[in-house]
Amino acid sequence: MPSVSDLYPRGFVAYHRSLETSGWEGPPERFQHLNFGEVSIWFDSERTPAVTRSESAAVLVLGTAAFVPPAARDAESTADLQVVAGALHAALAKSQAHFLDALDYMGGRFAIIVEVDGVYRVFHDAHGTRTIYYDVDRPAFSSHAHLLASLIGGESRGSEALNAARSWAALPLSFAWDETPYPTIRALLPNHVLELESRRTYRYFPRERNRFTGLSFDERASEINRLWLGQMGAFAQNTDRFFVSLSGGLDSRVVLAALREHKDRVDAFTYFTNNGTGNWAQAMQMDRDLSRQVLALADVHHVPIVHGEGARFTEEDKAIADKNSLVEHGRWLVARYVESFGSSTGLHFRGNTQETIRSYYGSTKQRDPIDLVKGLMSSRLKSVNLGEEEIKDYQAKLDATLSQFGYPDALHDFVASDMFYWEIRMGRWLAEIYNETDPAFDSISPMNMRAIVELGLAGPEDERRSGIMFTELIDRNWPELNFPGINNRNNLYKQSIALRESLTDAKSQAAAAPPWIGRAGDKHEHPLSTGPLSMESNNQSVDCPRGEIKIPAEELGVGAFARREMTWSDESSSVLTFSLRSNYVNSRGTDYMRFEVEVNGDTLVAHKIGFDSDTSYWAVYGLRPGDRVSLGVRSLRTVTTESWSRASRCFITVLDSATEYWERRGSLDLGYATTSAAALPGESLRG
Repeated sequence: MPSVSDLYPRGFVAYHRSLETSGWEGPPERFQHLNFGEVSIWFDSERTPAVTRSESAAVLVLGTAAFVPPAARDAESTADLQVVAGALHAALAKSQAHFLDALDYMGGRFAIIVEVDGVYRVFHDAHGTRTIYYDVDRPAFSSHAHLLASLIGGESRGSEALNAARSWAALPLSFAWDETPYPTIRALLPNHVLELESRRTYRYFPRERNRFTGLSFDERASEINRLWLGQMGAFAQNTDRFFVSLSGGLDSRVVLAALREHKDRVDAFTYFTNNGTGNWAQAMQMDRDLSRQVLALADVHHVPIVHGEGARFTEEDKAIADKNSLVEHGRWLVARYVESFGSSTGLHFRGNTQETIRSYYGSTKQRDPIDLVKGLMSSRLKSVNLGEEEIKDYQAKLDATLSQFGYPDALHDFVASDMFYWEIRMGRWLAEIYNETDPAFDSISPMNMRAIVELGLAGPEDERRSGIMFTELIDRNWPELNFPGINNRNNLYKQSIALRESLTDAKSQAAAAPPWIGRAGDKHEHPLSTGPLSMESNNQSVDCPRGEIKIPAEELGVGAFARREMTWSDESSSVLTFSLRSNYVNSRGTDYMRFEVEVNGDTLVAHKIGFDSDTSYWAVYGLRPGDRVSLGVRSLRTVTTESWSRASRCFITVLDSATEYWERRGSLDLGYATTSAAALPGESLRG
């Protein structure tokens, strides 16, 4: 029976037989051993590798895998590991290209070792959810960084040592590239292969431009659905139960919809709290309420996991978990998972990797993707209290790191920021979350197939960011599940009513808007709407939806300023127009928060938050290319509660300028116009 105290569940460690290991204490007792040519492998007995050999080549597959052949082939989908190994070996016998093409149609969570003419290479699944760590000085690799460190005698470094070494491992895993706390241990990133003897890694995907950009939405959706259901059917041949985390979001619902044919074998679970009023508690309570709506339609077995009840995660458990995973994400849940599902055998299906195709790091319509990646890294560096010289060193290292991993030169037409999210955010942070929950169950994602990801990334940006591909998959498999709201308590009907009302309001507002304001247009991706929101004092990034500005509770204090900033580059227009709305209204509280427009570091105009909740219209004119423009919210008092953070929220919609109106005005000096009755000239704030 699984236990929270299990070390390296479903893990392995492997090394060339020439490596001296006499000082190693050895793997956990339940591990078994085999020799794969010159490679010695210790593996958890729960997952026995499959091996296929010929005179010139050999293939070993370890983990959980499903092969769904391309549509042009007659072969059946399979999750039989021996059959999978045979299919890969047959492809390898044809050519390296055929092998890599077959690998694109592999789903699951697995490691593959290939031997051709005495050369050993190591691959893993599309998102690297079967983590693989290797040593740069010795021919050894493992599923877990700590397990490999125990073999080679590696010592973990603390934050000061990591900073001194200018290691990316000083940052959170989502930004750590391939580096780890251990000096000589690296992570094998998704889409890369390890050559064991040379300890060299190189990129093998993408190998060309996206193969599916010429397909229509319907064609891509049909192929994704075929590959998705092919995996489900294959895994159903070998699996007793399917565990599905059911939240109020889209990801888990897509997974559940794909399991409709196997609903009798589904154990859905939802973790939530019945107490509290903070953001986390409210999000968990929404998950609870929305999951109940979904369950009323789906009628699958459900296990509620209530925060604060049931099995507890102990200090002893934490010591084990620190060895199993490099992240600490939801440790309290691991004990509850083991308590609820430890006596069952099955697969945990997760939907997280669906995020890969959704441009989560933001639009690149008006930004160079590499600049976006550099900006994300720079913001993260500034958040870890580094000195100026340290930041300069890291920024210089970043150019070398980008080049090392082929950004952007080796990516063909794939977007660099999408690949960064896929390979670093998913391949490092998410993969270690899978390791964290391994004591309870083996986790896989149906989206974790390279062909599916490529199909998803072939769509235009607006399609990908909308998530329409996933609501389409729900519609094709279990359409009723599209009815409850997605992270929204309003169901589809109530949302349509709200949309109709908002359109009516919009028409009324448009009729009341002054002639100089212009109109709503294609400005949804404007950097002042969707660009990074950060604190002025330390450039700390703030997690905030597009079109919204707020100050986090922990940042509130006199002078705290959260803003989006851009450099004006429009040579054909000198006017920025936008609408502003705030939900907070308190006539006695108008001196707590202030919306401000800054140009080149000076406040041009401000608005007293709390005065009213009416939509106001604004125009900033006389802008010149090179001007720095910021829209933000400033705190005027030290109030640090979550309610004041909510009060600081402002909603911005950047509008198309009334071009003809402003052209008639001719050349203008810097100024503003507004319908706000609570506007304050910038000059009045500087005296």
